[in-house]
Amino acid sequence: LAQVGRLGRGASAKVFKAVDVDTLKLVAVKVISFKRDSQAHRLIKHEVTALRSQRAPLLSKTFGTDAATTPCPHISRFYGCVVDKLRMQASIAMEYECCGSLEDWVKDGLPTPEPWLAHVAYSILQ
Repeated sequence: LAQVGRLGRGASAKVFKAVDVDTLKLVAVKVISFKRDSQAHRLIKHEVTALRSQRAPLLSKTFGTDAATTPCPHISRFYGCVVDKLRMQASIAMEYECCGSLEDWVKDGLPTPEPWLAHVAYSILQ
């Protein structure tokens, strides 16, 4: 993966836009830093377990392969997770969504069209 730019930052993670050099597909990579014997290990494991049902084989050279299920088309695809114990960080690769997040819409205070909200609600319920 080649990092292209920064998408955001939270309390315990940074999110970057990256491109897979083999497929030239854009992905979002969440980099979570942790300390030894911290709660972050459990949180990372919990997040990856939840995302595993959305596993897609795109980045198998980078993240390895496992038994993939058919991902739901209404949820961003999960490509894999790598833990770097020397740097004490985990990198989670997800499908890049170019429209931003729901949080961005709320923060901007822009009016949201009802058909768009209906589509989001329908996709969540799928």
